[in-house]
Amino acid sequence: MRLAPWTGRAEAGRIHREALRVLAETGVRVEHAKLRARFAAGGAHEDVPAQTVRFPATAVETAIAAAPRTPFAEGAAAVGAHVLVADCRYLDPATDAEVPFDETTLARYAALARSLPRVDAIELLGVPFAPAGMPPAVAPLAERLFGWKWGLTPSGSVHDAVLCEPIMEMTRVRAAAQYSGTTS
Repeated sequence: MRLAPWTGRAEAGRIHREALRVLAETGVRVEHAKLRARFAAGGAHEDVPAQTVRFPATAVETAIAAAPRTPFAEGAAAVGAHVLVADCRYLDPATDAEVPFDETTLARYAALARSLPRVDAIELLGVPFAPAGMPPAVAPLAERLFGWKWGLTPSGSVHDAVLCEPIMEMTRVRAAAQYSGTTS
């Protein structure tokens, strides 16, 4: 029995083993101290200075065994990906070097994500670079502007209600430009 059209049991086993290895050796960055402590209480290894949590394979296997089972109909499984650009660094595929984001890098990242098969959505959370002279308070406006400019879906929140009106106006202008010439 194949688990999905693109994989068999051997491939699924390899994916599982590699996921366990990454979780145990590299771990996951968890910035919230209380959440890291909860993971540690459950058997994970907390690295406070690095703000990471590494999960031993046995702890992951125990959690998987305890998870409720939902049977899938044959062929019902689908694979997709969701790309999120946030405050991070970019691993440049041309140089294999970690570089800071700028607008050019954001555009390249968006193009790379669009070129990958099965990518369902590409979102922008905040602005991964600070444009010169941009006050932090207007970051939600910049997120929408850069997201729309490069074909990403803005996904952040507004922390200052003063920005609601300008964001609504930007959204109206964007919708009018995007849907001009169409009937509703």
